[in-house]
Order: sequence, then structure tokens, then C-alpha cells
Amino acid sequence: MKRKQLPKSLFLLIAVFSISSFLFVNVHANVANAGLCCATKLEQPKMEESENGKARELPVPDMTVLGRLLELAQKFIDVAS
Repeated sequence: MKRKQLPKSLFLLIAVFSISSFLFVNVHANVANAGLCCATKLEQPKMEESENGKARELPVPDMTVLGRLLELAQKFIDVAS
């Protein structure tokens, strides 16, 4: 059983098309964004350190703790029954 091989020119055509499309997309993106990059200025908020930065912790809401305790109590009641 003989297999027909695709002509090498087809692979060459695919490679050339792939490279040209890659170059077109990248060059077009660089040309289109060249003016926007320099014109915009990204401002970021300044971070200030507080005096009690290490001692400050995130507060845990009371409802979260109570809800978790209720869930655990229900599980233990179901297990004990």
C-alpha cells in the first residue's frame, strides 16, 4: 500500500503564510499601540504605613464565628444521634 506524499511546496506555502501572518499581527500591534503607550500615564496610589502596622489584624465578623459554631454543633448533633 503506497501513501501519497504531499508536495513540499504545500508545506513551504503553509510556513510562509504562518510567518507572514505572525509578523503582520505583531507589527500592526506595535504600530497601533506606539502612540498610546507614551501618552498615557499610569498613576498608582501611594501606600502609607501606619504606626501600628504589625499589630493591626483583620477583624473577624461575629456572624461568621457564630455561623461556623452553629454548623459544627449541627454536625455533632447529627453524629451523636
